[in-house]
Amino acid sequence: HYHLGGTDDKNETVFQKHVSELRYAMDLADVVEAKLNIETEKSFAIANQTWGLYIIKEIRDRVHGVQTHCDLRQSYTSMEINPLQYSQAFKENKDLVNVWVGAKIILAGHLLATRNCKKPLSNHWF
Repeated sequence: HYHLGGTDDKNETVFQKHVSELRYAMDLADVVEAKLNIETEKSFAIANQTWGLYIIKEIRDRVHGVQTHCDLRQSYTSMEINPLQYSQAFKENKDLVNVWVGAKIILAGHLLATRNCKKPLSNHWF
C-alpha cells in the first residue's frame, strides 16, 4: 500500500529498496501459494520508467495483483476541487499503472486490476 509523497521517482535507492521488499514478499507468497495485491501511487509507477526496472510488470507477470491507490485527499487538503477535477487526478494515477497492467478494473472498495487468488494475504502491503 503506497501513499502519496513517495520519492521512488527521485531517489533510486528508495525505489530499489521497495523493489527488494516486493520481491521478498512475492517469493514468500509464492511459497505458501498466496497472491498479493500491490497498491501503488504515482511516484512508484513513474520510477519504473525512470530507473528502467519494470517491477509493476514483474508483479503482474508473477500473477500477483496491481492496484491504483485512489486516496488523493492528502494532496488536495489545501485546495478546493470539484468532483470532475478529483476524478481527473485519479485518472492520472490509474493511467500510469495501466501502462504496466492494462485497463481492466473490478470495483471492490478500491479500483483493482487483479487476478483470481487462491489464498489472498491482504490487499495492502507497503
